[in-house]
Amino acid sequence: MPIGEFEIEKYYVAQGRFVDGPASGLLAGPVSVIDVYGEVEASGSQATAQLLFAPAFDGGLSGDVDNVGLPAVGLRVWANLPYEDFTRMYDILRNEAPVRLWCEYEEGTTATRQLTMVGISSLSNEKPGEGPADSDSVN
Repeated sequence: MPIGEFEIEKYYVAQGRFVDGPASGLLAGPVSVIDVYGEVEASGSQATAQLLFAPAFDGGLSGDVDNVGLPAVGLRVWANLPYEDFTRMYDILRNEAPVRLWCEYEEGTTATRQLTMVGISSLSNEKPGEGPADSDSVN
C-alpha cells in the first residue's frame, strides 16, 4: 500500500461534546479533534490532517486521503478514530519533538483514496526507558 508522510510543524487540538439522542446524528457524546499541519512549501502547498476521535468510531479506523499525486496542492488526510486513541496520539504530539504523521492508503488512480492506517511518531533516537522527564522532551 502507498504511504504518505510529513513532519508536523504545528497543531490544533479541541475537545467538545455533542448532545446525546437521535437528533445528534452520528457524533453523539464526546469528541476530540487534532489538526496537524506540515511545513508550507515554496509553492504554497501544505500537507494537513484532521484526526477526529469519537465513541461513534470505536469500531475502528475510517477516512480518506485527498490530493494523492498532486504535490502542488499538498496531501490532506481525514481520519475518524476510536475515542480511546486520542490520549496516546496527543501524548506523542505534545511530548516529543520532532514528530511526523504517516498514513497508508489504498492503491488506485484517483486523487482520493481510502485511508487504511494513520499514526503519529517520534523522529528522535531516544534510549529505551528514559521516561517523560528526559532531557530532550518538550516542556
